[in-house]
Amino acid sequence: MVGSALLALLIAAVFGVLVYAVTTLDDATKRERHAKAVTAQTLQLEKLMLDLDTGLRGFVLTGKRDLRFPDGSRPFGGLPRRRPTSGAGPKASSPQSIST
Repeated sequence: MVGSALLALLIAAVFGVLVYAVTTLDDATKRERHAKAVTAQTLQLEKLMLDLDTGLRGFVLTGKRDLRFPDGSRPFGGLPRRRPTSGAGPKASSPQSIST
């Protein structure tokens, strides 16, 4: 009787250790997945910054606007140059109308 109770207690302890190990492994897997996602986003940002730097250098040296985006695409999904204005609020001034 005492032997079977100890055996049941031992099996319950082993089961608890296994549950803890699986939970810890799941947490580690989630952290690894997050680290990989952050690394991928960082590498993408680095590539965009390098393209921006290269394009800006080409634009400054030559004055050609098409060199601003060396791969032919606009970074960040082709964001608009300025926000559209509604009837209310100040109007956006164009760069040609600003005198220096």
